Amino acid sequence: MRNQCSEITLSTDIDFTERELVIALTKAMNEIFPLSSIRTRRLMDIENTQITSLQKRRDRMLKKAKKTQEIEHYAKVKELNKEIKLVVKKEKKRLVKNKLKNSSPQGF
Repeated sequence: MRNQCSEITLSTDIDFTERELVIALTKAMNEIFPLSSIRTRRLMDIENTQITSLQKRRDRMLKKAKKTQEIEHYAKVKELNKEIKLVVKKEKKRLVKNKLKNSSPQGF
């Protein structure tokens, strides 16, 4: 059994339009290449200004710690991480309580 690609020559008459060629190539690429995946930062969508401000403070402090290499700055980053986790935990509890208080069946 011969490879079909080797049988195609310049004299072979192929009636592909440009659109059909693009569609065929796109289908082949979709089968070969995997879909791109994006990793999200949080599991729950919590819209809280306190959390975002703490994250910004932590990120700035981490940048400063990397630049200066001081232990005090890294300790502050670690402290801010703990504080962020605590606030996120409280916010998740608050959201669940509000959903439970909601009497509509669309609460969850």
